[in-house]
Amino acid sequence: VVGPAVALVRAGGMPRALPGDDDFAPGTQTLQAAYGLSLVALRSLADAHGTRAVVALYRAAAGGIAVPTGRLDDREAVVDTALQATMGTTRGRLVKDWQARLRSLLR
Repeated sequence: VVGPAVALVRAGGMPRALPGDDDFAPGTQTLQAAYGLSLVALRSLADAHGTRAVVALYRAAAGGIAVPTGRLDDREAVVDTALQATMGTTRGRLVKDWQARLRSLLR
């Protein structure tokens, strides 16, 4: 599953951000890589915080948390709030840990 992600990183360099909605659009040439990159991010979270925390994050981001935002459809704010509430971390920290894990997969 992570093979296409590693190949994408080798070919295009280290991503600066987690995969977004556009990366998962049907017909995207890098769809498999997006799933692999996401798996690496989730594995990084699970290793640092445990599988239960990942489940709690998913539940919180799926609607189990109050988000202080004016837009109910602001998914980025929902995820950021859920990361802080369930794991005490930030998107920035997650991205740094994810990039470190990707670097280790390139070796």
